[in-house]
Amino acid sequence: MSYLNVTGPDGPLPPIPPNIASFTTPTLIGFELNWGLLGITVVQIYMYHLLFPKDPLFIKTLVYVLGAIDFVASILMMVGTYRWFGAGFGNMLVLSRPDLGPLACPILDGILALIVQLFYAYRIFILRRSYILPTIISLSALVSAGAALAVGIQEYLNGSESAFHSRPSVSTPLWYASSVLSDVLIAIVMVYTLMKSKNNITKTNRTISRIVHLTIASNLLTAAVALFGLISVVGFPHRIELKTVSSTVIGKLYVNSFLAYLNNRMILREHSQTSLSHISFSSTFQDEMRFASRAEENSPLGSRPDDVFHLGSAKKHIHGNPSTTDSVTIEA
Repeated sequence: MSYLNVTGPDGPLPPIPPNIASFTTPTLIGFELNWGLLGITVVQIYMYHLLFPKDPLFIKTLVYVLGAIDFVASILMMVGTYRWFGAGFGNMLVLSRPDLGPLACPILDGILALIVQLFYAYRIFILRRSYILPTIISLSALVSAGAALAVGIQEYLNGSESAFHSRPSVSTPLWYASSVLSDVLIAIVMVYTLMKSKNNITKTNRTISRIVHLTIASNLLTAAVALFGLISVVGFPHRIELKTVSSTVIGKLYVNSFLAYLNNRMILREHSQTSLSHISFSSTFQDEMRFASRAEENSPLGSRPDDVFHLGSAKKHIHGNPSTTDSVTIEA
């Protein structure tokens, strides 16, 4: 099968290889998934805006900053799609130029992942009151973000890796491996900590189980996508275009897992209203500099649903003594 020769304004263009679809298809699939996930992100941000208008400024800023970065990344991907498969269709020279693609995928995705992973590291610190595991997770997240930045810079300087089937640099597997490590650690530590909070109160345990299921689902999903990217670059070093699918969606998966974590507070609140007789809670983000310093400031559950971010100690009457307290840590 002969190559298709195309003539451009400056003369003959490089021929289109017969296996062109093998490295353009993953890119198109990634771009399509990118727009689908953006739609989910917009819906989740709108839900957050309606449900939690009185959330602490820090949390609201985090939500809208993540949404803005995610939207910018989608626009950059759209520009790349137009140049590669629209205006430059059939031109292998255009397809080999990275344009703004590296900024959208590795760099901005790395920033999104870093923000979300640091948020979870902070939540683990609030739960455990220990610096060791949050520090390990934070360092792993920083390594992942730094590797993503290096990958983006290398792709921009070297041109499209897909077009030349070049071998990936060490930064690419480091990016994915560090991301997998962070997500798995987050899932294990949070689940272990929450499971230790279970007691003999059946309905309280059900609430904790809901949080555990959400934690496992959100973190293992991002870990699975990062693992797919790692397997692609390590197991198929000459087919690194396969990583395009994971690199174009992983940032949005982090954003959506974070938003689902926040929005799920409303479901947990409604579930807890019928589960516990007396619950005290406070927002752990009332102050950016003092993490959960007002854990003893109590409010009746349901009076301010937008403040329910950290459910503190669950109190119950034991033998008619209302002062007796069973402390149950519930992380929303």
